[in-house]
Amino acid sequence: MSSTKSAIARTRERWLWVCLGLAGLTVLAYLPAQKIPFISDDYLHIHLARQYGPVHGWPELLADPLYRCRASSNVLAYWIDGFFGLNPLAFHAASLSLHVVNVWLVFALGWWPVIGWRAAAFGAAFFGIQIAPQEAVIWFAAVPELLQMLFALLAAHAWLLWLRGGKVRFYGASLVFLVLALISKESAVAIVPILAVFGLAEGRSARRLAAALAPHGFLALVYMVLIFAAAPEHGHFHDAGTFSLSAPFWRTWLYSQWRLFWIWGLVAGIALAVWRPAGMRKFLLATGAWTALALLPYCFLTYMPFVPSRHTYFASAGEALIVGAAFACLQERWSRRRWAVAALGAVIVGHQYLYLWIWKQRQYVERAADTEDLIAFAEKVSGPVHVHCFPVGMQAAEMALKLRLNKQMIRIDGVENPGGFRGRTDVYCLRTEEHLGR
Repeated sequence: MSSTKSAIARTRERWLWVCLGLAGLTVLAYLPAQKIPFISDDYLHIHLARQYGPVHGWPELLADPLYRCRASSNVLAYWIDGFFGLNPLAFHAASLSLHVVNVWLVFALGWWPVIGWRAAAFGAAFFGIQIAPQEAVIWFAAVPELLQMLFALLAAHAWLLWLRGGKVRFYGASLVFLVLALISKESAVAIVPILAVFGLAEGRSARRLAAALAPHGFLALVYMVLIFAAAPEHGHFHDAGTFSLSAPFWRTWLYSQWRLFWIWGLVAGIALAVWRPAGMRKFLLATGAWTALALLPYCFLTYMPFVPSRHTYFASAGEALIVGAAFACLQERWSRRRWAVAALGAVIVGHQYLYLWIWKQRQYVERAADTEDLIAFAEKVSGPVHVHCFPVGMQAAEMALKLRLNKQMIRIDGVENPGGFRGRTDVYCLRTEEHLGR
């Protein structure tokens, strides 16, 4: 009995060190990004959180066809704003903390034999620092992606526990977490078919899975019906191509998967195809379908030929597990050449770190500069600020001025000769680096 207890204690201690290592690896990757100011839509997100986040604002939130699908992020932003105020570091730290928790939940999938602990550990490490979904972690306005995945992973764990143990409380928990995921992002409907694939990988029959997932499917169906029924008032059906049923989704889907797997996912897939380790059929069914299905809802866009970085967050975890499985297989095959395995690991980590620290860090600082320049200009203006043009939308400019300086913004759109405003000290235009009031 004592030996059993000591073995359990050693296992828990090992898991603790792995979790601490995963957290350290992940935090180090995104540490430089913590000093980036707010970026454009962050201001709109916080403004809406102040409106919809408190309990008395929930009825209005539920009536909004777009932002009721972001309810969890509105409540979270309201809490952060209430405790820390308009502090970018607090919001960035919240996003990073959610990302770390998601990394741990990916690692925790190691308890499922289809994944296994070694593939889960290496996969979680790669997911934590992976460059593909970095926008979801760095840009707070993309926090719905983090919340959706948090609840999706919890739903997956509960679903698998029910499949393997049959306890009703786990089945009920999977439904609760599905609802929380649905009020985090519309794309959470993809969780239902992903759970079905997990069931197939577990060896359950399609008929029994269909019956077991009927309540989950009903919730997702009602959710989708409500979205499409509100299409006339839903902003994403009428903006610049966020969602369109006429979009070339097959092309976008395939191209986005290619971008997501490049380069380490592709290398890992080829390695697994060549080595063919035991149990790979079920593993690739689960992780491959996870990646493909999680990307699919985002492929009905027309403003880009591929899914943006932030929207690959959930899908990238499935791809990361494929990388983790290949690395675990390599470690086993090269057990006598540990230096080579460590060197390859260092190359992979260094690639992700340098890309995030150098290339992406500069991009996000430049994205934040638009509103930061506007704020710097407005601080020198005594009254309202007249804005003629702004590269990331007038609403972002208006919210930035309101939240940061409590200043009114007056639009002067549709003016044929903006040069006529030159010399006025209260007019701002940023289209080609031109500030008309300077």
